[in-house]
Amino acid sequence: MADTPSSLGRRYLPFIAIAAVQVLLVAVAPSKGPQAVKAGEVASGSVNGNTLSNDAASGDTGVAGASGSSAAGGSSAGGFSGGSSGGGVTAAGGTGGVGGSATTGDRSHCDKNGRQIGPPKYTMPPCVPVWHGGDNGGATMTGVDATHINYVFYKAKADAQVNAILATQGLAASDDDACLGYQAYDKEVNKRYEGYGRKFTSMDGPGANKGSTSQSGCHFPYFRGQCTLTPPDPVCERAEAKVIAAMKPAVVLAPVADPALYDELAKDHIIVVGGGDSPESFFDQGAPYFYGLLMDGDRQARFDSEYWCKKLSGKPVAHAGADVTTGRGWGSPPTNPPIRKLGIIYPENNG
Repeated sequence: MADTPSSLGRRYLPFIAIAAVQVLLVAVAPSKGPQAVKAGEVASGSVNGNTLSNDAASGDTGVAGASGSSAAGGSSAGGFSGGSSGGGVTAAGGTGGVGGSATTGDRSHCDKNGRQIGPPKYTMPPCVPVWHGGDNGGATMTGVDATHINYVFYKAKADAQVNAILATQGLAASDDDACLGYQAYDKEVNKRYEGYGRKFTSMDGPGANKGSTSQSGCHFPYFRGQCTLTPPDPVCERAEAKVIAAMKPAVVLAPVADPALYDELAKDHIIVVGGGDSPESFFDQGAPYFYGLLMDGDRQARFDSEYWCKKLSGKPVAHAGADVTTGRGWGSPPTNPPIRKLGIIYPENNG
């Protein structure tokens, strides 16, 4: 069974959550502001039972300047300058802020290599001392105050037919599965990252977007999207982006969504992480608010092309299982594995 956007999103959710935290914490006190970007036009009225106006996301997040470096995980997004200019929130892997030097203070959360202690096989950020109280800078940006860092976890609307197909391969996640996953990521982020007295807090969507009441076995708050991905509905996605912007989160985690959601959030100056297969120009357009986890789509295409030409082209299949290597008699002679053939599939969307 080929990977689908939903299955890929679920696979990379832990990485997206961690990447988003690092993006957010680096972004709290950057050095220089970006040029203004006009928000896209979305009609006033009601969206999923929520009253909405064109200026729902008025105001700047206080997030600052792009340096041109690659974003979390390698996706080009204009990047942040990386240094902190003073008070505020930094990650356990931050380079500044109120936590003090990484070589002094309480380093009980550090391993012997100077990294934050974390799950095995995960690359954790450089460690900074445990914070034991004091002035943490208070409200350093939109969605941040002295005790909370508010974020939104966006769950795209599932397609019943796609889920039915995925279920035959054990790949379909129920609403309870997804909710419990979000809850686990929230717990891990709060455990591993130094928020200087702040707790990462997931925000519940309003009205029909309220995730905490959408399943019986889990009541963790998240934003439940109501826009269809098959077929795509960019007008709906932009309207939901306006609803999210009006909630004023510090960051939005959206592993799977129509490109219109990312575009509208970036235009409303809301940091959003997702859309890892988008072209580099799309990340540049959304800088410094739109981030992907993996390399951008342009680089991925070049990488895949080079890998095919150097490693796969003209060679027999080797990893497809006995059903393909010999069972179907596709080789010449039929008892031999067939030569690989290239097929390219690209989703039609509005990006």
